[in-house]
Amino acid sequence: MEKAGPDLNKLTLTDKAVERLSVTTVKVAKGEGSPLQVPYGALVYDANGKTWVYTNPEPRTYIRAAVTVDKIVDNKVQLRSGPPAGTDVVTVGAAELFGAEFGTKGH
Repeated sequence: MEKAGPDLNKLTLTDKAVERLSVTTVKVAKGEGSPLQVPYGALVYDANGKTWVYTNPEPRTYIRAAVTVDKIVDNKVQLRSGPPAGTDVVTVGAAELFGAEFGTKGH
């Protein structure tokens, strides 16, 4: 795994890393009573309690994007703000991407 370019929020993985992490994505949906919705598994919290998701704009490329949570109901996260509906977000492997981005060791 290596960071791509000067943008610290962007990660580019090798094919082998994507396979090993079993990275899975879904599309951001239009929420019920909220503009946007993602599965709870897509949400990542940083040390300060900020919430993020990893988007997948192209194969093997993942970009951390800030989100604002409205509420969480039945493993569905209603967002006040975040990537637009239809954007691919990581639901399996997001924590590992976060660890890779910040150099966290161990599993």
